[in-house]
Amino acid sequence: MQELLIGPGGPEIVKRMTRETFGRGFSEIFGPDTQPSASELDAYWAVIDENKGQRVQPALLAYMAERREHAEAWRKVLTEPPCPLAMINGTLDPVSGGHLADALNALNPDIAVTRIATAGHYPQIEASGEMFAAFTAFRDETAED
Repeated sequence: MQELLIGPGGPEIVKRMTRETFGRGFSEIFGPDTQPSASELDAYWAVIDENKGQRVQPALLAYMAERREHAEAWRKVLTEPPCPLAMINGTLDPVSGGHLADALNALNPDIAVTRIATAGHYPQIEASGEMFAAFTAFRDETAED
């Protein structure tokens, strides 16, 4: 869907977006056991639909081109980090899940990677307790450095 939205038809696609189409697509990036409820989807949609905010979605996807444009500089920060780095990853995320955690570990095994096996794209929502525990453990470990 992201590829379609950044293409020439993106503005037309978002004009046709509804709460139902949004809900189906958005739910796909959550883990199967951490799906948002109908009321949560309603709340997310209300935020997006405010002032027809879905129209900006193609512009928000500019990061895809930026990722290619700045790949070397961003990779260098990961291979030669100026400070301790950590990643908390919902491994079930089809966008940036376990495969991204594996790639980051291969690039720099010194980066602290926490994998939350039950979560998708939003571990802070899907597994907030585990995410907070991983964050505070990393913070406490690196505070001494």
